[in-house]
Amino acid sequence: MSKIILVQINYSEDHSEKILPLGILSVGSALKNSGFNVELISITEKEIDQTASLIINQKPLYVGLSVMTGRQTLHSVKLSQKIKANSDLPIVWGGIHPSLLPQQCLLEDYIDYVVIGEGEETSIEFSRKLQNKESLAGVLGLGYKEGNFPKINSARPLVKDLSQWTLDFELLDLEKFIYRLDKYERVIAYKTSRGCPFNCAFCYNRIFNQNRWRTWPIKQIVTDIEYLKNKYRIDAVKFYDDNFMVDRNRALEILKRINLPAHLEVRIDM
Repeated sequence: MSKIILVQINYSEDHSEKILPLGILSVGSALKNSGFNVELISITEKEIDQTASLIINQKPLYVGLSVMTGRQTLHSVKLSQKIKANSDLPIVWGGIHPSLLPQQCLLEDYIDYVVIGEGEETSIEFSRKLQNKESLAGVLGLGYKEGNFPKINSARPLVKDLSQWTLDFELLDLEKFIYRLDKYERVIAYKTSRGCPFNCAFCYNRIFNQNRWRTWPIKQIVTDIEYLKNKYRIDAVKFYDDNFMVDRNRALEILKRINLPAHLEVRIDM
């Protein structure tokens, strides 16, 4: 079976390369659990050239990039262009930027496909279709090209039960993503929910998560954190939820049960 390579490029000057790439980890875990051979690559913009060569030499089924609007867009463009200039590998963009601007992305000659919205189910179905050379017309949440024109399939409904998506931490060398924060030496990023019920005009959640808030079960969260404590000796957690405190009782229960210091962001009115 051909390998699938998922990439996230971080900006070296803000040290975001130390943040666990939860997007590609979740999609990669879903693909691995469905029988695919997956490799995750987390780099900075300084490693684009060597990473392009590495990917081309491996000849994967496709390379997928997780892209947020901003510097990550620029750096993902550069990697995609280098791969396209030296190979015919299919390039897939997923994440916030192509989810908000799928047609614009597909007008670029270095992007072949876009995954719109949550990527797990779409990536599994897309990978099977691509591997078997089947039509992509029915893959919900996928954008592709018919000739030179963007074709956007119907949206995929939001995942109702997040418990089906578990993280396979063995896909990454986690030591690379453990960092110092304040007085804590071994901090790691984690996410307990998706979305937010508020309707802030500036926020991607209005489109991406449709103002809905969904959670992983507390038991599953505690199991993950206990694993990270026991195997990697983490001494604090930085939560990257869009809104950790939607359900205050749930939030306090998580903090109590993980029994670790935590860094999180809270709306001022909550």
